[in-house]
Amino acid sequence: MTGGGPEGATRVAMQYIYETGFSFFRMGYASALSWLTFLVILAFMVFRWVRLPERKGEG
Repeated sequence: MTGGGPEGATRVAMQYIYETGFSFFRMGYASALSWLTFLVILAFMVFRWVRLPERKGEG
C-alpha cells in the first residue's frame, strides 16, 4: 500500500525480493534471497514438528 514507505521503512521481504528481481533485473540475487527465505521457513517448520508435541483428541 505504501510502496515501502519513507526510504523503504515498511517494505517487507517478499516485496524487496520482487523489486530486486524484476525492477533492478538482479535475478540471481533475488533467487538467492528466495532460497534463503525458504530455508528459514523450513527450519521453523521442522522445529515445530520436532519440538512441539502433537495434540490428539482436540477439535
